[in-house]
Amino acid sequence: MDSYLIRIYRRSPDEPENLVGVVENIDTGQQQPFNNLAGMCQAVSASRPHGEDPQRRLCKPQPIKKRKVI
Repeated sequence: MDSYLIRIYRRSPDEPENLVGVVENIDTGQQQPFNNLAGMCQAVSASRPHGEDPQRRLCKPQPIKKRKVI
């Protein structure tokens, strides 16, 4: 099993899919920056150790429904 540390530095309350941060693979120390939800998932997938199936999707971002602010 892989372990990751995900640091989120900024996110927009109005657009929750817009966030900025870094994914760190705990085993290798490799860090990958991201600037949206899809980028975070891609960073997790990209930091897998060599030898694993590159076609395997670790996370699939789901559409985020916007909430009305009253």
